[in-house]
Amino acid sequence: MKASHQTRIFTILLTLLMVCGLSAAAMIGAESADATEIYLGTVALGNGDYLANGETQVSGELPQDCTGYAHYEDGVLTLENYVLESAGKTHDTTERAVLYAEGDVELVLTGASSLTNTADNMIWAQNGIVVKGNLT
Repeated sequence: MKASHQTRIFTILLTLLMVCGLSAAAMIGAESADATEIYLGTVALGNGDYLANGETQVSGELPQDCTGYAHYEDGVLTLENYVLESAGKTHDTTERAVLYAEGDVELVLTGASSLTNTADNMIWAQNGIVVKGNLT
């Protein structure tokens, strides 16, 4: 009887441990799926970040009195009258991209946005880019 009681307690504890482990793994997987590394020039944009024309620091809010901006949120990069001329971010040992993304990105262009690379590639994406707007 005592061995049966100990086995039952051990089984319950093991079940709780497995459930906690699976919950933690699911949370880590969800965070990894949402994390897309994205750069405009050499500036990294995180989820919810804004980058105003001519700036090198991101902001969590839409900059006041800016002539154009880039905004990244939930896998969507919006360029609103955004202008950038840059050598870009090195994504391997030799090539640089003015727009760099590791992950899925939807690119929304509004107004007259312009990305000019002074070095190598214009745009580089590991998994593809979807563009909504006029791309020339």
